[in-house]
Amino acid sequence: MTVQNRVPSEGDSRAERIAMARQAMDENRAKNPEVAAEIDARLIALRQRAEAEDAARAVRLGHNQPAPDKRPDGMSKREWKELRKLASKRQLKAGDVGPTEAQLASGLYEIRAVGIVKGQVTGRAYHRLPWFETLARKDRARAVKEKRPPAISIAALKAMHHYRDAHEAAAKSEIRCGLDVQEGGRGSRADAPVPVVWGSMEIGRIESALDGTLATMRAVVLHDRSFSDIAMERYGSRDREFIVDGQFINRPAPRSNTHVTAISQEFALGLVKLVEAVAQ
Repeated sequence: MTVQNRVPSEGDSRAERIAMARQAMDENRAKNPEVAAEIDARLIALRQRAEAEDAARAVRLGHNQPAPDKRPDGMSKREWKELRKLASKRQLKAGDVGPTEAQLASGLYEIRAVGIVKGQVTGRAYHRLPWFETLARKDRARAVKEKRPPAISIAALKAMHHYRDAHEAAAKSEIRCGLDVQEGGRGSRADAPVPVVWGSMEIGRIESALDGTLATMRAVVLHDRSFSDIAMERYGSRDREFIVDGQFINRPAPRSNTHVTAISQEFALGLVKLVEAVAQ
């Protein structure tokens, strides 16, 4: 396609606009070869850094992938050493099954010990991190790019973990397991374990301070519901088309972004109350 040097107009097609933009870019590169070389070098460095981060993320998420034999460009020697050490510990054995691609796309996972006997780890399993962890990490990444303090502070993240731990402690059974061979493990309904009592009291104390934000805080912190899920549950949903593998797929979406914004603002207000309640 031959494009003359002219200013794009409203009547131009998309292909013509792209062709004119490419021609202008080529002309600018020809006029300033040093600037073009510097831009190319920066793009290569960014691509190498992205590949190194993808490799590190694959190992940290527990994929059955060893660390590369050669240190990727853009990765420091310290990060390279930690990554190789992590990869050697987290290699899956034959027959082990990790999270699916859909699960990895919807949340973060890490490998944790699931059985400890006399100080020795007897097994490991994938553990899905709470949704608010994903929310906090995304917020920190945006805050770095926008050069602003993160909306979810360290104190807020600790408060949410405290609230979650109290909920999980209160949800445990008050009856000891009949297979408990430790001292006092008879499977009888004796006094309720201390964590259960503490969890129930702590949940009541915290939730009494959340007031009108209680439903939203429960959904986000305890039940891993996103702002969109809560908005669709309260205000209804609509079908929205997405292209997946070249095919159109209908998925539910909130009726309006205003509803999602309202839920996020309510969560921000509840987070302030949660931090104050945990600090007391």
